[in-house]
Amino acid sequence: MEDELLKFSKIVEYFKTTNFDNLLFLHLSASLFASIARKAAAGSKKPPNRGTVNDIEMISTFLPYCDAMFIDNECASYLNEKPLVDKIFLQKYSLNRKEKNLCNS
Repeated sequence: MEDELLKFSKIVEYFKTTNFDNLLFLHLSASLFASIARKAAAGSKKPPNRGTVNDIEMISTFLPYCDAMFIDNECASYLNEKPLVDKIFLQKYSLNRKEKNLCNS
């Protein structure tokens, strides 16, 4: 039992470190999942599809290193919600914006 408490306290200590707060991919991932939760709470009838978790993992991992990213319409809508839209300075390309994407590039 004491072993488990020691392990748990080490885990809590790890999550409280200042370096952990600077991991952008965790903030992005949490914000994208929060966006899905907000839509569900607002009465969205369409659940996320099977690839949504993979999309969120890829976007949150690679987005901090990209100037532009091609993503599906669903994920583009998540990224265009506040507060993410105010924090992400990235040209997002999706099929919903194809005319604007092609004309401005």
